[in-house]
Amino acid sequence: MDSSVVTKPEQYSHPLGGLKVLFPYENPYPQQKVMMSRLITALKQKKNCLLESPTGTGKSLSLLCAALAFCEDEKRKHRKGNRRLEKFPDGLPPKAEESSHSLLEPELPKTKSVMDMYDDECVKPHNESASKSLLNEKSPHAPEGVRILKAPKIFYGTRTHRQVSQVVNEFRRTGYHNMKMTILGSRERMCVSRKAIESVHGISEECRNFRKESKKGLGCRFLHRLQKINRYSYPTSMEGGKTEPWDIEDIVTVGKRHTLCPYYWSIQLAEDADIVFCPYNYILDPRIRAAVDIQVENNIVILDEAHNIEDICRDAMGMEIKLSDILHIEDFIENSVKNHKETAALMQMSPAIGALRHLLLNEAADVPLQEPRKLSTAQLCQLLEAAGLGPTTWPRVSEILGQLLNESIEEGGGEVADERLLDTRSRIFFDALCGTGGHMYKMNGKFLDCFRGAVSKKIAKEFQKELKGSPEITLQIFCLNPAVALVDIRDKLHSLVVASGTLSPMKSFECELGIPFPFSLSLNHVVREEQMLACVLAKGPKGRSIICDYKNNSELSLQDELGESLLRIVTRVPNGVLCFFPSYSLMNKLKDRWGMTGIWNRLEQAKRIFVEGKMNLQQQMEEYYASSVTAQGSLLLAVCRGRVSEGEDFPDNFARAVVIVGIPFPNVREVTVGDKMKFNDTRSKDIDAVMSGSEWYKTQAFRALNQALGRCIRHSKDWGAIILLESRVATYRGYKEMLSRWVRDRLVDVYCFGELESRLENFIDERKLEDLQAGSDGLSDREEAKLRSKTEKRKSSVPIRRPNYSIFNPPLKRKIGPDSFSDSPSSSKSFPYLANATNKFESTASDSLLGSEEQVSILDNPPKANSTNAPGSSETSGRERTTLFVSQTDSDSSDIFSE
Repeated sequence: MDSSVVTKPEQYSHPLGGLKVLFPYENPYPQQKVMMSRLITALKQKKNCLLESPTGTGKSLSLLCAALAFCEDEKRKHRKGNRRLEKFPDGLPPKAEESSHSLLEPELPKTKSVMDMYDDECVKPHNESASKSLLNEKSPHAPEGVRILKAPKIFYGTRTHRQVSQVVNEFRRTGYHNMKMTILGSRERMCVSRKAIESVHGISEECRNFRKESKKGLGCRFLHRLQKINRYSYPTSMEGGKTEPWDIEDIVTVGKRHTLCPYYWSIQLAEDADIVFCPYNYILDPRIRAAVDIQVENNIVILDEAHNIEDICRDAMGMEIKLSDILHIEDFIENSVKNHKETAALMQMSPAIGALRHLLLNEAADVPLQEPRKLSTAQLCQLLEAAGLGPTTWPRVSEILGQLLNESIEEGGGEVADERLLDTRSRIFFDALCGTGGHMYKMNGKFLDCFRGAVSKKIAKEFQKELKGSPEITLQIFCLNPAVALVDIRDKLHSLVVASGTLSPMKSFECELGIPFPFSLSLNHVVREEQMLACVLAKGPKGRSIICDYKNNSELSLQDELGESLLRIVTRVPNGVLCFFPSYSLMNKLKDRWGMTGIWNRLEQAKRIFVEGKMNLQQQMEEYYASSVTAQGSLLLAVCRGRVSEGEDFPDNFARAVVIVGIPFPNVREVTVGDKMKFNDTRSKDIDAVMSGSEWYKTQAFRALNQALGRCIRHSKDWGAIILLESRVATYRGYKEMLSRWVRDRLVDVYCFGELESRLENFIDERKLEDLQAGSDGLSDREEAKLRSKTEKRKSSVPIRRPNYSIFNPPLKRKIGPDSFSDSPSSSKSFPYLANATNKFESTASDSLLGSEEQVSILDNPPKANSTNAPGSSETSGRERTTLFVSQTDSDSSDIFSE
């Protein structure tokens, strides 16, 4: 990046939350003011916070400005405290000591340098009680045995490296861009050593050997030079001499120029950084956190786009033990013995590896292909105990694994450059085993009941040569409680901020993560009401009710109704249309049926069709984007929870409509889903705060649905239609309340397909006319006149109803500002207009689960809501009380709430 072309926007000071916050716009959205004020209040009280704000509302920029303003204020306070301390060489006087208590901390033992810490895949945690990254260098005038605690730093995590780059670009726009920062990334993204890049052993494995060799002055010259120079001599500017925020490309470029290893350099920079950007698995996964020496104690952790944080935490706790990996390790041990490179620790693990092979073969003997056999906690422990990996033997095994993963390379004998105590595949296996076992048995097995297992057998892949044609056997160990991943840090953080455009339903985060969130906020969109059409369609063109559950999905009449509905929608929507399905199996089933009935051919005539998973995603997106701006437009069929619904961007003409077919309930036949529901049912009987299995199940479904809906309307000038093809959203109690507020508050129930067509045509024509008036659409005079005439005619013939919640009982409005909030944490009592109250689902159906790929039978017939939303009914009035209205046209944040 050429820093000379970076132009910093003018900054404006806004009083929010008791601080002056620099912001690159004179008039932030009301939503941004509310978010920044609420976040600062939470940080001042050292509380955790949930923030939901739709894409396009400036969420990331608001998070950065508020958090950095708080940190800058804290740094100022600590600098003042440091100066006071230096005035008293003999120690602080009693009163000063009392007032400066929060600035002082007993001296802590020094830790190893980052070069001596464990590697990326290593899991053994170091034993130092705190990192020097939390502490300033000891002041020569500080009282004996006392160090000064630094102001909290920010760890800002996002889902992917690409999103990290996007957030860094937002950071560049802030008035805090000169604050110290760094980015943490993988070796694969940051390595500049040609030898490592071209190594057949892989970059990570070669880098480890370089690190060992560097102790003798050999290995990687970039790493060797980094170890030689003082960290205060690191370059602090990019090309041109300007101090600018780094991105990964900048770190790599400057690393090459100064002969410094970008990977370890970025980790070293984190010690003094005010803000550290990284993918959030670096923070959530204890193995990576320990390996990279991320010290979150007393620091602020912001997890952006963290709607799937629960899944990530559960995944970080588990592992898979595959027969192919066991056979590979056995071969590796055999070769090590032949070449006299074996070590004591490796040979001590050899019996356990052999026992695992025999156990896998025995356990899978009667397991059918593709049908996993579940293992209870007791069965899993019994199996691991038989392999010498159970609770009783684990302390010794953990010690051996620690030695194995951290042995010095010189212990193996032979030529240093050719030695590898462990190859990459073996290291990854032992690392995962060390991590999962450590979590299962820690705290005297307190969390052991949170783990389950499953044995499965699949046809081997061609590249799995170790199996020699035999099936692949896998022992899956999985965790049902995401709180286990955070138990080591949850009470040590200054604050945890979880943010996303689609956190709804928000109830699950506190009980699933085991962390209190006293502050929570769900904001509406910045777009005007006219820029969005949101409808739930209860009946198709032929009048058939649209219920896409396990019982109905195989009915040809429903499949035909869905096809006809989609066809009529896409013929009325210009440019790009997205259509999401609950699963690949249902999408393929409908495709086959539509091909037989001719609907598929008619869809192809209306739009160019793309199907997720049929080709390389990047290539597919490029072709879809190109086709979307043509006269014909394009239709993309995708799946909720797929890559398209989770991370792709579809602004403007790339998605003028998003259609959702059914509700994406998880597949209860998957090993983890059924066990998770039973696990929650058991815990909810003893702990009121824990949601039941069915509540968790619905939460997973609607969070995936909300994420797919978020592909539409990506900025303040965007517009689009959202159409839900599922009558249960309109009729089942509590389902609407699980939608994101920006959709729920504008959702209209439609029971006649003709009404949907009228609404859709009128909406599209009005938006086209608005674009024309704004100069963003090119039409002939004749086409423009025709469009104006059609729009005016429809305005006089089609009544546009407000969303259902306000038809009978319009909300009363009163003005309040974001800074008029009490400093106490939000609650339904103190902030009724912010409470995210949802009706608790009380099932009257049988507790037995039939199982399906979209949903379970317990949810087929839940009690229906009162179809006549009579004025004064509890459901109607409750929704009005808890709705937060935010409009782009509000000139001041004091107008944004309505009770």
